[in-house]
Amino acid sequence: MKPGRIRAIGIDLGTTNSAAAEIVWDEGSGLLPAQSTGVAPAPGTGSGSGPNDTPTSGASIGSDAHVSPTIRVIEIEQPTREGSYTSPLVPSVVAILPNGRDIDFPAIRRRVLGLIRGKRDLQNALEFVLVDEGQDLSPEAYEIIHEAARHVTVFADPQQKIFEDGAEAGFIFDRLHVTMPQITILGAFRNAVYVAELAAHFIEDGQKRAQFLAQISAAQRVKERPLCFVADSFDREMDRLAEVVRSRQVMNERIGIIVPTNRLLHDIAEGLAERGVTVEKAATKEKAGKIEVTCTFTNLVPKIATFFMAKGLTFDSVLLPRLTAKAYDWTRREQLKRMTFVGIARATQWVYLSTVKGTEFDEMAVLREAAAQGHLTMQDGAWHGKPGSGGSDGDRKGRKDEYSVL
Repeated sequence: MKPGRIRAIGIDLGTTNSAAAEIVWDEGSGLLPAQSTGVAPAPGTGSGSGPNDTPTSGASIGSDAHVSPTIRVIEIEQPTREGSYTSPLVPSVVAILPNGRDIDFPAIRRRVLGLIRGKRDLQNALEFVLVDEGQDLSPEAYEIIHEAARHVTVFADPQQKIFEDGAEAGFIFDRLHVTMPQITILGAFRNAVYVAELAAHFIEDGQKRAQFLAQISAAQRVKERPLCFVADSFDREMDRLAEVVRSRQVMNERIGIIVPTNRLLHDIAEGLAERGVTVEKAATKEKAGKIEVTCTFTNLVPKIATFFMAKGLTFDSVLLPRLTAKAYDWTRREQLKRMTFVGIARATQWVYLSTVKGTEFDEMAVLREAAAQGHLTMQDGAWHGKPGSGGSDGDRKGRKDEYSVL
C-alpha cells in the first residue's frame, strides 16, 4: 500500500454465515484516484459489462479524477466434499470431524490466546477492532482482542445476551480499560411503543426498564396491540399462524417468524407450506459441492429464523410460535427471558405469539401479567379459521396431531 492509503477489512462473524468486506481509501482526502485503488475487482465484476463496472475500452478517466472509496465484498475459497467453491458467504462452522466429535471452540480460543501472548510480532498487530453484538462474545475472545489490537470499540446490549458464555459488561470494561462513560445510540431503538411496552416486561431491572421505555422513538403506524393466541391443539396453532402470515402479507409487511431451534425452523416451514404459505428459511445447505443460501432479504417473502440467526434483524411484524416448555427445555430461566426479549424486540410495529394450552413455556406468567396491564391481548381456546387457512375440523378428523412431538 502507498503511504497515506488505508486498507480496512471488516469481518461479520455470524452464527450461521460469515462474510468479509474490504475498503480502500486515501487517508488525507477520503477519496481515491480513480485508476489506482490497488484493489482487484471481485470475481464477476470489473469486466466492463455491468452498470457498476470500470470501463475497459473506449473510455478513460483522468489521473487527477477522484471517486468514492473502493469497497468490495471478498470472495473466499471454501473446501467442500466435491472440491473447491468460491463465494462471499462462508458457513461459520466448516469443519467436519470424524466420529461425530464436537468442535471445542473454548480450547481453540485458549490456544490462539497463548499463541498471541507468545509471539510479540502478533501483539498489537491490528490498528483497530470493532465488535458488534459484544454481549455474546466470550471472555477469551476479549482477551485475544486486547492482545491483538491497539484500539477496540464494542457495541453491546447486555439485555440481548442469548449465548450463555457471553462476557459480562463489567469484564469487558475492565479488560479493555474503559474509563469513559457508556454511550447510548438512540437510533438503535426501533420499536414502536406497543412493541416496546411488551418487551419491557422481560427486563427485570426497574431502572433499565424505565430507560428502555424512555428511549422509544419509532412511530406506531397502526394502533394494534400485540397478540398471544393459546390454541387447543398444535394443529390449530399452525392454522392460526398461517392465517396471521396471510393477513400481514396483505399489508405488505416484512414478516419474521422466530423459533428456538433449527429443527423447529424446518418443521414450522413445512407446516406452513402444507397450508399454502411459503416462507424463506434463514439457513444454508450444501448441495452439489456448493453452499446454497435459501434466504434473501430484498423481498417481502416471510422469513423464518432461529433467535441466534435473527439477531440484528428487524421486521415490521414478528411472529413467535410454539412457546412451549418442550421447545425451550434446553434453556435456563435468565436465558429464556432474554431470548423472549430479543424476539419481541426484532419487531418495529407488531408482535404475535402463540402456544398450546397445557404445554406453555415458563415465561407465560410474564405474558399474562403484560395482558393484565393492557400491553398484550390474550386469546384462549379454539380458533375457527377462515376458508383456506389450513383446513377444517373435518379435514383433520381422526388425524394424529403431528406437531405435538416438537
